[in-house]
Amino acid sequence: MRLRLPLLLGLAFAVSPLAPSALVPSAFAQAVGVAGFPLVPITGARRACVGGQATFTANGATYAFPCKDVDLMSFLPLASIGGGTNSASSGPASLATTWGWTDAGTGREYAILGRSDGTAFVDVTDALNPVYVGFLPRPAFRTDAPASPVAPSSWREIKVLGDVAAIVSESSGHGMQVFDLKGLRAFAGTPLTLAATARYAGLGRAHNVLVSEVSGTAVATGMQGAQTPPGCGLGLHFISLADPAAPAFAGCFNASPVNGSRGYTHDAQCVRYRGPDTRYTGREICLLSNERAVIVVDATNKAAITELGAATYPNVGYTHQGWLSEDQRTFYVDDELDESRGLVAKTRTLVIDVQRLDAPVLIGEFEGVTTAIDHNQYVRGAYSFQANYTAGVRIVDVSNPLALREAAFFDTFPANDAAQFDGIWNVYPYFASGNVVAGGIREGLFVIRPTKLALGTGPDEVPGRLGLRLTSANPARGAVRLELQLATAGAVRVAAYDALGREVARLADGDLAAGAHPLAFDVAGLAQGLYFVRAVTPDGAVTRAVTVLR
Repeated sequence: MRLRLPLLLGLAFAVSPLAPSALVPSAFAQAVGVAGFPLVPITGARRACVGGQATFTANGATYAFPCKDVDLMSFLPLASIGGGTNSASSGPASLATTWGWTDAGTGREYAILGRSDGTAFVDVTDALNPVYVGFLPRPAFRTDAPASPVAPSSWREIKVLGDVAAIVSESSGHGMQVFDLKGLRAFAGTPLTLAATARYAGLGRAHNVLVSEVSGTAVATGMQGAQTPPGCGLGLHFISLADPAAPAFAGCFNASPVNGSRGYTHDAQCVRYRGPDTRYTGREICLLSNERAVIVVDATNKAAITELGAATYPNVGYTHQGWLSEDQRTFYVDDELDESRGLVAKTRTLVIDVQRLDAPVLIGEFEGVTTAIDHNQYVRGAYSFQANYTAGVRIVDVSNPLALREAAFFDTFPANDAAQFDGIWNVYPYFASGNVVAGGIREGLFVIRPTKLALGTGPDEVPGRLGLRLTSANPARGAVRLELQLATAGAVRVAAYDALGREVARLADGDLAAGAHPLAFDVAGLAQGLYFVRAVTPDGAVTRAVTVLR
């Protein structure tokens, strides 16, 4: 979710396109097009990442996207997904967030795109030939001024709970639209003009929305304007979606000011807790990105939400968004203004240990390879998929929270990697197909596919080919039992490491058949602390954290 600052639009490039022999990243600033390439559909064939580039030809010239182990499946410019009007002028629409939905009844995969004037839906089941399915316009009139129209807005956020999309906007009086996504099944070749299933009018405008599967709620954040009931403020506003046709107020909460913040919640993640702090097992825990701090709350009882702890960090610009690791031990955070304000040299990911929910603490910082601003990130398996504005989609291996590394990337904005608000807004990595969708603010929809990642099989994520799961208690005092799941037979090495990266045990080293393999990690004699079991297999690598108690 982009910070509420004016959209900074760069100038379009207007010189000759690159010749094929000149396809090097340093020369992309010379290319034509708003982002260094012409905004034309790229469909019909997979553009493989070869030699650090995924190339395509348009109008007799060849262009390329810098990449590493990520292929371009397709691209649809804004003009191909309904166009529309921007908030600031009568010019072309811009994109805000991108999300996704899989129809459990048909298996079809859809990208959901927040245009400045409404919400667009694209069927990406055939990733090489995505199809624009339809458009849900913004509400016609304001909730607080029924005779006044709802204006377009550069900020539109969307999340999905089951088969229901919740949609909010910064436009005054927008409220929250609710849309039953099964309505997309009516598509028969002609793009649909869709109608909202319901509209929640208990808030005027909101910067963001998330969903909580625990309580069956949509959770709006960053509200401004009147709310019902009054007094809910700038924090969390819970809306029950038990009946999508009748969304209802379910509670609200404002965190205390921390580190100079004002209690404004910019983004959050709410989960059913299954992490190491057993005092809260099964409860609804939310982690809030509150401008200058990360705040942890217990939201199980909406009438008495409890603040548990807060974490701060040095060189704070704007605590923007974060996502939990699969084992719920680590929260990865992006700060949206530290790069542009010169507080850090390159893109920074903050690593916060949340093993004690009442004592979250910064344990590390990861510096990327570009100067771009980081925006949103989501963890699937051992990887954080990051939407880093002008640097595109960056995929960071977070299997060891003390030693993050960039595993792959696809640069959707080859013109530059400057610390500016342009390029990719959001990324959605949770399709079972392995395809990933991302939306460029002034470009359109990218469908990409990582080629060498083994995605995890955590209980809250889409299963992948490779799995390493704990089958005994964690934290542990004795032997730790694990199960390694392989799709491909071959050489496998499984070892355990301490927090400094030193090998402390070898669990397997040799050829293994495809299937499930029990493993044992004897922690007798090891000091109390955090350890990592890492398996390197023909299907890729995967890591699980283990805490040893004494």
